Amino acid sequence: MLKRFFLLLAILSIIISPCMADPVREANEEPVVIPACLTDKKILVAYFSHTAHTKQLAEKIHDITKGTLHQIKPKKTYTDDHLSLLAQATTEQHIDARPEIANTIKNMDQYDVIFLGYPIWWGDVPMIIKTFLESYDLQGKTIVTFCTYGSSGFTNSTETIIKLVPKAHVIEGFGCIGDTVISQRKQIQAWIESLAF
Repeated sequence: MLKRFFLLLAILSIIISPCMADPVREANEEPVVIPACLTDKKILVAYFSHTAHTKQLAEKIHDITKGTLHQIKPKKTYTDDHLSLLAQATTEQHIDARPEIANTIKNMDQYDVIFLGYPIWWGDVPMIIKTFLESYDLQGKTIVTFCTYGSSGFTNSTETIIKLVPKAHVIEGFGCIGDTVISQRKQIQAWIESLAF
C-alpha cells in the first residue's frame, strides 16, 4: 500500500513540476542595466492618466527606474463620456486653459530627472500638463517624455513641452498605443537602458 502511495506521489511530481515551472520563468524579468545618465540621479516619474493606459506605462517605468511615482490629479475630474470629454478637451485647447491640479510635489528641487507621461489628446498634451510644467522651476532639469495614444504617435507634444520649459533639457522618450502597454515591458526596459544624455 505504501509503495503504491509513494509511486503515485512520484508520478504526480513529474506531471506537476513542468506546469509550475512556466509561471516562475515568466515572472523572472531580465536584469536591468541602469544607464550612466541615470546613475546616482534622483528620479521622478510624473504622469497624468485618464484611462489606465498611461498609468500602466508610468508604473512600468517606475518599476525599472525605482524613481518616485507621482500621479497628476485634476481638481475637477474629467468625465468618462467620450463625446463630453472630447468637447471639454477641445474647449480647453481653444482657450489655452490651465486646469487646476489637486495635488503638488513638495520638493521638486530634489529631482534631477523627470519622466513625464500623458495621453495624447487631439494632437497635443492635455492642458493639465501645461499647468504642471508651469507650477515649478524646472530650469536645468532633464525631462524625458512618454505617452500613450490611439494611433498618432507623439505628434507635437514634445515641442509643446520644450516651448513651456525652454531652460530644461527635454528628451522625447517612449510612446505606444494605449492598449498595448501591458505587453511592452521588454521594449520599455530596452529604451531606458539605451538612454544617454
